[in-house]
Amino acid sequence: MPRRTIVKGAAWSVPVIAAAMAVPMASASGEGVTGNSPIPSGVCSAVGDFTVSVTTNGSATVGALVSVTLPTGLSWAGGASNPRTFITDVSGTATISGVVGPSKPGTYVVVASVGSGATMVSTTIPVFVQGTWIVTGPGTSGAPLHAVYTNPSDTGNLGTATCYAYCIEHNVTGPNGKVGFVGAVGSFLGSNNFNNGVTTSYNGSSAALSASQVQAKVEWLMLHSYPNVSMDAVVASAGQTGQGLTLNDVIEATQYAIWSYTDMPYIADNWPFADYDYTPGATQSARYYAAKALFNYLAAGAWNDTATAPSSCLKVLSSAKAECTTPTGASHLQSLAMVCDCA
Repeated sequence: MPRRTIVKGAAWSVPVIAAAMAVPMASASGEGVTGNSPIPSGVCSAVGDFTVSVTTNGSATVGALVSVTLPTGLSWAGGASNPRTFITDVSGTATISGVVGPSKPGTYVVVASVGSGATMVSTTIPVFVQGTWIVTGPGTSGAPLHAVYTNPSDTGNLGTATCYAYCIEHNVTGPNGKVGFVGAVGSFLGSNNFNNGVTTSYNGSSAALSASQVQAKVEWLMLHSYPNVSMDAVVASAGQTGQGLTLNDVIEATQYAIWSYTDMPYIADNWPFADYDYTPGATQSARYYAAKALFNYLAAGAWNDTATAPSSCLKVLSSAKAECTTPTGASHLQSLAMVCDCA
């Protein structure tokens, strides 16, 4: 087969931010090959048509067979993922259509090749798949933070989180390794005090809180605790510096303070913060009392806050139980709240 050059161009229908990258490769004959990245697509959605152009000695090659190989995760419409062959038209261009994006965001590399063996020339075509990705951590003991990543390039090597989110439904399984859908507080799919309001009491006082007031208290708690405020600063504000509190203690106290407003009663004195000793009559540690004091500091701060509604920065993050489906009230995982744009 004569020396060839494959050039891939793009014509996309998805109106999102364009990203371009030249990807040089060396063909068997030493001839340079370049490719252009497509406009990003979303998870589980059609990638859109793109083109692969073939030239021979600078002229368009008509009738060239272009083999397109999809990476793991991408598929053709209908579910198949085996390589497919396309033929260039009178302009030397083959239109590649029917590619469907994966269930995880990231960068996926499509390979388009002409020829075989020593005469094969190829180009790589990065496909950028956008989405919000959620994993659990840090935090343990049933009250972890959730790390949120916006448009990660590799879900297997995530790096620094874009944001962290707390749970607002206690008795619903939390998302881990799931796509997230971000919305305003009105997008909450659950049914608890967060969207219904509640009449509750704290430290001898009672109040009828509207849903907006509950949401405002959830926002206050996140804005005044980790990670929007450093662990050391939160502990110091509670007057508990030097008592052995851990990051998990801070996260746990914050999470249970949030649940105290959304769907749980205030925690009784014997709730096992930190290293609570269940032995009857046991003397609890300084760390235990410090963790309980931290919880009460946060719960009281939210109680005393006078905001009647949250700011527009408070967002709700939802996930579906099944991949490539939209979460609904009956099929969502635990809803999360985040204030990344507020800090």
